[in-house]
Order: sequence, then structure tokens, then C-alpha cells
Amino acid sequence: MNRIFYGWYILLAVFIIYMLSSIGVSTLPLLNAQLKAIYGWSHEQVARPPSLLYFFISFVALALGSILDKVAPKTVILAGALCMIICLAAYYFVTQLWQLYAIYSLYSVALTCTGIMPAMILLNRWFVTYRGVAVGIFLMGSSVGGAIFPKWTTWMIEQYNWQTASGGLLLACIAFIVPPLFWIKNSPQQLGLLPDGKTNTSFHGVTVWNKATIATIGQAVREPLFYLLLFVTAAMWFCITALIQHLVYYMKDLHVDLAVSGTLLSVFFICSIFGKVIFGYLSDRFSPKYILLLASVSMVVGSLAWQLAAKMGLEILYAAAVIYGIGYSGTFTTIQIVLAAYYEGLVYGRLLGFFTMADTLAGSLGIYWLGYLRTTAGSYIAGMQTMVVLCVISTICILLMRKPDAEK
Repeated sequence: MNRIFYGWYILLAVFIIYMLSSIGVSTLPLLNAQLKAIYGWSHEQVARPPSLLYFFISFVALALGSILDKVAPKTVILAGALCMIICLAAYYFVTQLWQLYAIYSLYSVALTCTGIMPAMILLNRWFVTYRGVAVGIFLMGSSVGGAIFPKWTTWMIEQYNWQTASGGLLLACIAFIVPPLFWIKNSPQQLGLLPDGKTNTSFHGVTVWNKATIATIGQAVREPLFYLLLFVTAAMWFCITALIQHLVYYMKDLHVDLAVSGTLLSVFFICSIFGKVIFGYLSDRFSPKYILLLASVSMVVGSLAWQLAAKMGLEILYAAAVIYGIGYSGTFTTIQIVLAAYYEGLVYGRLLGFFTMADTLAGSLGIYWLGYLRTTAGSYIAGMQTMVVLCVISTICILLMRKPDAEK
């Protein structure tokens, strides 16, 4: 009887840890609202620390990229888990605004060290032929966390108080994050295994990506591929983050009922969950570059649908939710796979850190830019047009991408 390949336990471990890391984005704002009411803070005051989270993450990611080229990913994840526990424990004692700033500053380290960067290095080591599916399942962790923890926290606040909710999150984090930390092994070689549980001859006849020939940062930046991929990942994050943060306000501008808005959001995020696995699976069967192209085209069509909904009614909104939900999650997943396919090697960690920094800054800019256009123009029309243009240019950039060596 064949034993279960240990890589699947690695996947389960990073899935759980990534799910827990989503608490900082999806759930802590609920506690912030309680702090605002108790201490009389303004909306601007209480919203400023979370808004700076992505700014902090961008620079932590850049530093972490260099560290991951030298330090085992398990060590990085352990450090991030410790920071996360400290942040959740500190929430119980918050009484002043500067403490909230300190917590979010440290949480940027926790979120980066327990997030995509170390997990992608682990998954790249443990999976080759099943890498796409593994990455897609891993990235579902944030969606699952976003579905579970806010509802549970709301219930605890309503039944007890915000301090109890804070303590509950801390206990849940400790209980669920400790076992996966013991499961993680930095590479299959530690257990005398090969990626995907294959033997030395098992890869014959299987299509896999070659490791990149990029050996230095200087070599990477001399290739047109670097700038094409940088634009694509930044532009896509600009569109993804901006739409997610402004979608509720956009539907309000269209006079969509609150109940219908809730349904549309549910459809959007459910489709995003399936999109991560579907595009991950397709990346295992076909060239990830062309699966990224398919995701980008979906983003173009979805962006157009959001814009057309202002004129054509509710049915187009549902279509936009489905198409864009699948497209954005597919892009989110496939970009990670393409980065690994093109740059896996000696400087992968540093390049991953640089691209993550660019993603984060572009996402922050997208949130601001759509809000600025909505304020100055009085509608989201210009913002939606910006998204369409960026998605179209990204699609063209993907078509122009060429790996420094043979693609397969």
C-alpha cells in the first residue's frame, strides 16, 4: 500500500498557517471598530494603522527576500508565527492609539513571514508536476480564513465583549498554528524523498518546467522578461486590490439593494475560491504562461462587465462577479507559478521579495487612485476604465514574455 506523500502534509501545514495569518486583514478591523467606540477615536485615526499595513509589508517583503535565499523557510515561518501570537496577545491591552500602530507594524512582519513568500519556496521544493494544484489549494487559505474568523469574532463580541473575542482569537491561533510548525520540513531531501514522491525515473514523459538559468539579480534585470512580468504583477494587483476595497461602494453608487450586494459579494468570493484551484490545475497541464494569459483575458472581460453594469443592469453585475472572481483568483495563483517557473534558483527569494513589494505598493496605489477618481469625478467610470486599460496592457505584456531559456 502506497504511503501518502509527505508533501501533502507540508501543503496542509502552510494552508493552515496562511489561513490564520488572514486574521490581521479580515478580522482585526472588527476589534478596531470596538476600540473606536470605546475610546472615542475618529474613523481616520482608527483606519490609519491598517492602511499602513501594506506599506510596511512592502519593505518587510523586500528584506525577507534576501533572507529566504540564505535562511530555511521553516525558521522564517516560526518567527512569523511568534510575531502573530504576540500581536494577538497585545490586542487585549490596547488603550492608546500608538499601541495600535505598534501592533500593525509587528503584524506586517508576521503576515509576510507566514504568508506567500516562505510557503512558495517550500511548495516549489516539494512539488513539480502537482505544483499548480498545490499553490491553488494553499492560496485558498486566506479565503477560508476570511470566511471563518470574522463571523466567529462577531459572535463572540455580541455574546461577550471585544476582550473575550481578542482572547478567543489568540487561543485559536496558538491551538491551530503550533502543530503545523512541527510538520514542516524544509525540503524532501530531509526525508530522503524527491518532489511529488517520485523516484529518480518517475519524471520521464512528464512535462515539467526547467529551473531558470538566472543566477544573479544583475542578470535578471538585463532581461526584458523582468520588466514585462513586473508590470503585469503590479498592474494586476492594482486592479485586484482596488476593486475588492471599492466594490461595495461601487454597488451602492449603482443603487443595488443591500441584500443583493451581499449576494453578489458571496458569488464573487466563492468564484475566487474555485478559480484558485482551477487555474492551479490548468497550470499543471499546460504552459503557466498561457494559463496566466487566460486569467488576464478573464480580468479584461470582467473589468468591462463591471463597467457595463452601470448601463445594462443587474444581470451584468452577476456575470461580472463570476468572471472577475475567477479571473482575479486565477491571476493571483498563476503569477506565483510563473514567477517560480522563470526564476526558481539561487536568487528566487530576492526576486520574490522585490515582486511582492511591487505588488503591495501597486495595490495600495490602486485603492487610493480609485477613491481619488471617485471623489473628483463623482463616479467610478474613470476608475473602471483605468482597470480595463491596465488589464489589456498586461495581456499584451504576457504575450511578449520569453523565458531566457527554453520554456519546457
